[in-house]
Amino acid sequence: MKKITLILATLSFLLSACGGTPAEDAPPVLTGEDVQATALAMAWTMAAETIAAMPTATPVPPTETPTPVPPTATMTLVPTLALPEITNTPDTDRCNQFLGSWAGTESTMRIVNTTKSTANISLYLSPNNAHNQCGYLFVPSLEKNQSVVMSVPYGTFSMYAWLVGQNKSVSGGGYGIGNPDKHTLEIRDDSIKWITP
Repeated sequence: MKKITLILATLSFLLSACGGTPAEDAPPVLTGEDVQATALAMAWTMAAETIAAMPTATPVPPTETPTPVPPTATMTLVPTLALPEITNTPDTDRCNQFLGSWAGTESTMRIVNTTKSTANISLYLSPNNAHNQCGYLFVPSLEKNQSVVMSVPYGTFSMYAWLVGQNKSVSGGGYGIGNPDKHTLEIRDDSIKWITP
């Protein structure tokens, strides 16, 4: 009998532990108005954060106005020469464009940027080559210490490089290629170096 009483007491204790929570501790029931108010509050919060993240107009700092230099008191007369008027010829128009393909023998050119900034490069082929081809060859912008190797036709080249971070340019010309060896144009902070094999 003691065993049955003990078993019944244990079972009643376990069953009462598994019972539900009293009504006063139950969570409140969400209504449609509660869901709508929550959604509206979230929408307004997202709109406010989006507006706060938008960039603002930053005023440009004023630039210094140059002051005119007073003229000097002495003036010298210089004889003038009549210069011929420069007009666009068909050859000039023909060369003022992108040269995407060419005829004749090719060589390899390596262009190296040894400067402290990005270089935007313009490479021009003069028309004094065997096939009388001319124009600008595509060269990608080169970051600091970056290089590119490209195929180019035989001929004479001129190069211009704008150094973005330094706001200056370097240029050079008369770089002749007449063999299949690899030639190198090295862009430096103050010049362009032509290295032949």
